[in-house]
Amino acid sequence: MRRNYLDKNPLLKSFEESKIYIPYRTYDYRYKNVNHFFPEQVLTLSYSQVKTYCQCKFKYYMDRVLDLGEDETNLNLNIGIIAHAIFERIDEDKTFDELYEEEVNKIDSFDKYDWVYLRRIKEEIRKSFEYIKLFEKQITNPTILRETSGSSKNKELSLDNNTKLVGKIDKLVMFGDNEFAIIDYKLGREEYSENLVQYGLSLQLPIYALIAKEGDRLYDKNLAGLFIQRFVQSETIVSKVDEEADSKPLLAGVYLNDPAIMSKLDSSLSESASRYIYSCKLKKDGTISSKRAKEPEYFASLSEEARKFVLLTSKGILSNDFEIDPKIVSGDNKSCKKCPYRDICYRDEKAYKIYSNGTGEENGEDA
Repeated sequence: MRRNYLDKNPLLKSFEESKIYIPYRTYDYRYKNVNHFFPEQVLTLSYSQVKTYCQCKFKYYMDRVLDLGEDETNLNLNIGIIAHAIFERIDEDKTFDELYEEEVNKIDSFDKYDWVYLRRIKEEIRKSFEYIKLFEKQITNPTILRETSGSSKNKELSLDNNTKLVGKIDKLVMFGDNEFAIIDYKLGREEYSENLVQYGLSLQLPIYALIAKEGDRLYDKNLAGLFIQRFVQSETIVSKVDEEADSKPLLAGVYLNDPAIMSKLDSSLSESASRYIYSCKLKKDGTISSKRAKEPEYFASLSEEARKFVLLTSKGILSNDFEIDPKIVSGDNKSCKKCPYRDICYRDEKAYKIYSNGTGEENGEDA
């Protein structure tokens, strides 16, 4: 430091006298086990905790164990809070403008630049609000449970003696004779990707399916759909069903391969293409034409996959397993892109878990 930066800090002398020598590129980046947890403990896990641990165990350690995660409040987060609150109150005898003003006024952290963006985003949320009302109006025999209702808020599920799973589902739609669908609102680009479930990624909808099916109200009902609904126009999937329509917040996910049942969730399906469900349409023979259409066994398997990864997460945490293990799937780094710790974990190629085309794992050193 003295030679390169002309730094004359007195602490340099003690460093020189200690004669510490660390050969170049020999630092061992790997996590050294510290017993923060013990096997008899009971963990309460949420989807976000499972997601973080499955993305990278060391990230979970930094975020949740050392509590270094930033409790950041930003514009997008506040917009999400506002939109969710409005959609939860959609049944109230109030106009959209009244609901919007009430929810915006609950947040006092907006600056003058935020208000410019809010004026534009308000109209996009309004379109989603009206679209959701139209969708719910045409459902056959609906019972809708929103996040604020006692039946869908803070659901807790005990998976074993050491593991409890909690979650809040934005919307449960019971319809038809004995079916229900799960809908999660999103502002960002996150979507359900069934190819990632096998790696413990994209688990939100499977975890919600597990929580819902294990509950005391839905255990005897048939799961017919798992959907994400983006509510900002610039982020939504564009519908081409109606040429006169603007872009719409379509329901994107997976659904039951049964035209009779799905037409009760979306009556427009009988017109050959869905106005509300992305990539859901009928062929000439009356069957559904989409890879997103699944058999009942698929939904059952998703719930079991969710259970497996929640229990693996619990076991790993209680075993103090917080190794640096970022995931790369088909060349796409799923762990490090936005990780706030990516510059301090000193990972090397050996640390990566690399998965190719959904078939097996390769060690980063060999990939």
